[in-house]
Amino acid sequence: MSRSEVAMNPNKETPVVRRTRRSAVAASATPATKKLPGRQAYVLRHASKTTGLAENAPSLLTRYADMDVQDRIRLVREGVPAELIDDLGTAMHVPRIQLLDWMGLPEATIKRRIRDVQPLSRPEGEQALAMTRLIRQVQRMVDESGDSTNFDAALWLAQWLAEPNPALGGVPPGQYMDTAEGFMLISDTLARMQSGAYA
Repeated sequence: MSRSEVAMNPNKETPVVRRTRRSAVAASATPATKKLPGRQAYVLRHASKTTGLAENAPSLLTRYADMDVQDRIRLVREGVPAELIDDLGTAMHVPRIQLLDWMGLPEATIKRRIRDVQPLSRPEGEQALAMTRLIRQVQRMVDESGDSTNFDAALWLAQWLAEPNPALGGVPPGQYMDTAEGFMLISDTLARMQSGAYA
């Protein structure tokens, strides 16, 4: 089985998979901006570190990903805005139903929360914030490995989550995103990709 790692190809504007000893994926940036009304003003007040991912994903996701632990806990308790689900889907270029399947969240419930402008429940909010943290982790890995210009961490993560992974016995990583333990497994697998130390 070939190994995989996060890598950049600055000469390409679309995702490229290069099959050698390791797989490398490059993706174009998809800048986006949003007005952040109501409850989301909380995020703007409490998350100020916006380096790296800020140019390559919606700024709202950046702010969620960069919140410290205490602020994330406070936000989960107050209620993560349900529209974060659609913001994630847009940034990752995946339909809502696929994203919810990865996170093990009921589509009808989330659709109703978005329609009625209701916050996510605590478990739902934690799942959504976990996905933003994975996006940030990928971005930091590429930043540390070299030039991350035009790299789209959210899109790369979506592609990686959907593909069978040899380090996970051929199971797509996205199938583990529905539990806290699964999130830790995925985060650890990403970290081992950076060092080239697959178990």
